[in-house]
Amino acid sequence: EAALRELTRARGLENHIIFLGTREDIPRILAASDISILPSSKEGFSNTVLESMACGLPVVASDVGGIREIIDHGLNGYVIEMTTLQGSLQPKAHEFVRILRRLIKDPQLRASIGVKALQTVEAFSIDAMVKRTESLYRMLWEKGTIRP
Repeated sequence: EAALRELTRARGLENHIIFLGTREDIPRILAASDISILPSSKEGFSNTVLESMACGLPVVASDVGGIREIIDHGLNGYVIEMTTLQGSLQPKAHEFVRILRRLIKDPQLRASIGVKALQTVEAFSIDAMVKRTESLYRMLWEKGTIRP
């Protein structure tokens, strides 16, 4: 985080980028946001992405972990390819910038992607996940793959 803060200062972006740290009021913060970004170089199945999508935000995320299981690039968010820089895997910064500029300049696109994101996240609700799990077990049971 220190390196990012220094880069923010060096670029004169202190009035545009806020480092929030650990917070308890995430829904309020997301409600006040226009775009959510996840520039991670490592990630599992991201709750951050799901929370952002549940607030109707377009998400721009690195192609790590389970991101592609959630985001369909260009439909309900954007997935940024990774590249190796100085021996470590990093998201392509120029792609982040290109997509963020496009979203910033086009409120209709942000809204459209946000609506699709909200529709997508419904498939990850607890009820939807329980139904899919029950369906899987039922299918395995009927095939005789599992026994009591």
